[in-house]
Amino acid sequence: MRWGLYVEEPGWLHAVDARTKWVFFSLGATAPFLLADPRYTGSALAASVAVAVTAGAGRNLLRLWWLYVLFVALTVLVWAVVLPGRGASGAEGVWFGLGAGLKVVAGMCVGLVFLSCTTAEEMSRGLVGLGVPFRFAFVIAMALRLVPTVVSTALDIIDAQRSRGLDLESGGLIRRARAHVPLLAPMLLSTLRGADQLSMALECRALGARRRRTWLMASELGWRDVAVMGGVVAYFGLAVALRIAGCGVWSAPGR
Repeated sequence: MRWGLYVEEPGWLHAVDARTKWVFFSLGATAPFLLADPRYTGSALAASVAVAVTAGAGRNLLRLWWLYVLFVALTVLVWAVVLPGRGASGAEGVWFGLGAGLKVVAGMCVGLVFLSCTTAEEMSRGLVGLGVPFRFAFVIAMALRLVPTVVSTALDIIDAQRSRGLDLESGGLIRRARAHVPLLAPMLLSTLRGADQLSMALECRALGARRRRTWLMASELGWRDVAVMGGVVAYFGLAVALRIAGCGVWSAPGR
């Protein structure tokens, strides 16, 4: 099973410059957090889903839909309990929790689109193009790239231990948690070995030997970049305007 989020099929966001993708991610993921009313955060989520589908990230969206639904449900449940304790009604708690959950999920959808359309090399190149030091950009790119690798390694270890007779399914929650304890050692050793091999590979390639780096593929801003930046800036500006006007601020139903 493939655990990476990058989608190979080219979409409209694949064709833009890496710097544009970072601007798209930064402003697009921040804009929903300026709003609180679920009518506006729901609209932001709908816009994020539409962008994900048209950019080719619909498959990843289907893979993680259960996580988004669970997050919104838990947020609504928590705020339905917390707000009544502060003098608000249960309906106000549900309304506020719905708005909070939807805006977080909207930001997560934008992040999913970014990861689906951007390789680790593009991430580091885009950050450097925006003035971020290469070492810091490289660390961010490698961290995002190694997450699916670590998950895949953990699943391989689980399958190997199951083939040796380790029972991870039977019993209650506590028993199953204890059954996973023997997996910690091989997972830790595998991660440390991978980190050691990565450090040796970077030393062999003389990482940091030159302050000014060259890139295999030159990046230039074109009309697609202007269109994407203009659209995301307009989207962010609309969220700011709604915030200033008080339209996106949470209010209880019927107020």
